[in-house]
Amino acid sequence: MNWAVYAGIFLSAAIEGEVVYVSAVVLAHLGKLNPAAVLVAGAMGGSAGDQFYFYALRSGLVRWLDRFPAILRRRDRICARVLQNASLMILMSRFLPGLRIAIPAACAYAGIRPARFTLLSLVSGISWAAAVMAVIR
Repeated sequence: MNWAVYAGIFLSAAIEGEVVYVSAVVLAHLGKLNPAAVLVAGAMGGSAGDQFYFYALRSGLVRWLDRFPAILRRRDRICARVLQNASLMILMSRFLPGLRIAIPAACAYAGIRPARFTLLSLVSGISWAAAVMAVIR
């Protein structure tokens, strides 16, 4: 097994998401790649990409965003809405490519616990990778 191929799938899923993973699933379906390894690499890579934004923005994001008066005035409302819908937002984030950075950023801003975000992000990544694989098969 060529681990570099699966590392490439992982990195591509973390950075970009869909195109390389879909290609890898097609190659797995044609027997050129191991389907289980493609699934794991895609799921973990997708989740890692989302977690990167969450953890990167978590440290200084609140102080930085609070510099903007419009956001500061709405902070409590934004945080309450994110906290109310956080689990669903995190679980759906892999299925909403246009919100791939926005959802982890909102969760970091609202102070979502890291363990909660990480666990739900992993579930989302696995669900996304399995759904894409199922649709292509």
